Amino acid sequence: KDMDWSKISIAYEPVWAIGEGAQPCSPEETQRVHSALRGWLKEHVGETAARSCRLVYTGSVNEGNAAQFAQLPDVDGFVVGRAGLDAEKLLSICSTLVERKAPERQQVKPKFWVGANWKCSIQTSQGVDALVGQINDAWAQEAGALADVELCLFPPYAYLDRVRRQLRGQLHVGSQNAWDAKPGFNSTGVVSAEMLNSVGCKWVLLGHSDRRNVLLEADGLIAEKMTRCLARGLSVNLTIGEKLEERQAGKAIETLLRQLEAGTTGVPADAWSRVAVSYEPVWAIGEGAMPCSPEDAQAVHAALRGWVRDHAGDEAARQCRLIYTGSVSAENAAQYARLPDVDGFVVGRAGLDVAKLLSVCKTLAAVKAEECAAADNLKGV
Repeated sequence: KDMDWSKISIAYEPVWAIGEGAQPCSPEETQRVHSALRGWLKEHVGETAARSCRLVYTGSVNEGNAAQFAQLPDVDGFVVGRAGLDAEKLLSICSTLVERKAPERQQVKPKFWVGANWKCSIQTSQGVDALVGQINDAWAQEAGALADVELCLFPPYAYLDRVRRQLRGQLHVGSQNAWDAKPGFNSTGVVSAEMLNSVGCKWVLLGHSDRRNVLLEADGLIAEKMTRCLARGLSVNLTIGEKLEERQAGKAIETLLRQLEAGTTGVPADAWSRVAVSYEPVWAIGEGAMPCSPEDAQAVHAALRGWVRDHAGDEAARQCRLIYTGSVSAENAAQYARLPDVDGFVVGRAGLDVAKLLSVCKTLAAVKAEECAAADNLKGV
């Protein structure tokens, strides 16, 4: 149960249907077998394993019958023999599979996302090494349960390469900021998107309230950095949030949509899968603060999703992950994970405690798996 099922495929090989001149298994019988296999995984291992594990058919598949099997809902691919020795036939089979599966794959959303923002909380290399080691061990043990969650650690600049070199598996490292120098102008103290890319960063945090409200970064500057980071191949977590006075004045949504529009002006149409938008109610941040209610968080996230849909299209609205970051803890994570428009979290203090971080991630995965199962049942799947 603890294995990473996204790295496993199970091939059904009806032995009696193999070999030259053999009669392939019928599509109807193949679907019954594959459905039974998927059902066994769901019952004995869990929803995540059943979704992540690929069920492959391998019974005299050729360019002539590939379309019949590719259209079956529980067939995720093929293993071929003789057809794999003929480039034209192999290409035909692969093209058929992609063509038949493309409509359903377009509906698949990216993994749920959790970012652990360390800020400046760890100030020694020994502390960094200890925390990364604990995270590696915990995620290795819980790989199966966390297959649908993408975790990214955001250490300070000084430790980016150190963390990246130690992380194992599917864990990512990101930068807490980026300032891309103007072409031809080598500013003192600049850390550019190219530098971050070169040390293996995948994500960048931009627009955090610390930088907007303390260092006074304006919407225009944040938008410029976002455009440059995306152009250099990085993924960006754009943080937006209203202050208490804006909320009390009834201008919360107005403020958030202004920040969202300004920050995403330069996002290419095909880059929304590399964008996460974090809602950070500034008034709900910090030790002892009262978190935003789940009802308020959902209302905000629904408005953000609607804005992306209206201005960038349905596919962008599916691909862009909406993240909640307002004093999320192991104790309240389930309340927010159940919200339909919350795709993950950014955590602060919880990201410095492996047990709490693991709890938040497992809660997110478990709650979303339950929702998927319920939706499948409604559809009769």
